[in-house]
Amino acid sequence: MAAMALHTMADVLSEQGQYEQAVDRSLEAATIYEYCDKHFEAIRIRINIATYYVVLGKFREGIRLLQSALHDARKGKHRRLESLTWSALGDAYFRTEDLRRARRCFRESDTLAVYNDEKHFDILFFNAYFEWKMAQMDDNPTRAKIAFGRLKVLRANLERRFPEVEAFD
Repeated sequence: MAAMALHTMADVLSEQGQYEQAVDRSLEAATIYEYCDKHFEAIRIRINIATYYVVLGKFREGIRLLQSALHDARKGKHRRLESLTWSALGDAYFRTEDLRRARRCFRESDTLAVYNDEKHFDILFFNAYFEWKMAQMDDNPTRAKIAFGRLKVLRANLERRFPEVEAFD
């Protein structure tokens, strides 16, 4: 319960743009999750911490944490977390303007997000959003139209709202 409360506090702080405080609360939550052998939640928190670092411009640290979380997600056979981590890595590389690596990460994420008739529409939408942005940056109207069409289809399957959904809407 304490870890969940700290995790929730971190989410609220991040939504308010207070990323450094969100890191602190997340680190506390991760420690508790690890102590309680809640590995899935501990990995999820580490992904969040890494994304906070990326937003703060601490790309090297964020990418290092994401690569570590990716290793642990694979090891634990947590496909959703693995897919989520690939997306976060894609975002990090996008922000550093390494579009080649970003595209590779988003493709890896897409592959994992569709498995055994299970589709993680939130992850697929996030990835498609960045594919759309990269196509626009590359001035590639064909790829941009394809990505936009994909976004429209995926948007219909989303109930949860996040910044990329807001921007698309």
